[in-house]
Amino acid sequence: AESGSTNARLNQRGQHRHGRMVPCPVVLDLCCGKLGDLRKWCNSGICYLVGADIARKSLEDAVSRYNTAKSATFPARFISADCCGVDLVPHFGEGIAFDICSCQFALHYSFETEERARMLLHNASARLRVGGYFIGTIPNANRIVKRLRAGKKLRFGNSIYNIRFPSPADRQPG
Repeated sequence: AESGSTNARLNQRGQHRHGRMVPCPVVLDLCCGKLGDLRKWCNSGICYLVGADIARKSLEDAVSRYNTAKSATFPARFISADCCGVDLVPHFGEGIAFDICSCQFALHYSFETEERARMLLHNASARLRVGGYFIGTIPNANRIVKRLRAGKKLRFGNSIYNIRFPSPADRQPG
């Protein structure tokens, strides 16, 4: 559903939105990791991508993935920085504005403190065009707790994700 929803937004290129023609979207991918959404961006006809992530090794993998993707016909810039702790705006480039800001399965990291959450939201919105889109996905805590309570194990997942809870003996008091 996420990919289809994102692609629907991206495929509005060349249409009038809020009184202006958008030839192709400019995308900010916050907490982009190893650039797992590269195929989505390639298939969506974007014209520019900025990816940012705190993990330098993940960004190196992202750059490698981008450089070897034949369908990545758009230029890209990668920023190694904590998207929740650093103002990224000076690193975006002069005058760049984004049609789409995406943050997939990383928003919850910003909620460690109000200051970190505000910084992530600042980075997401400071250069987002009027009429632009923010697309974010976070884990559903209710589903996670429900699954924990329904099972007998403190660990569950599949080939894509896993969740492990500490045993009662491992938990810190207070």
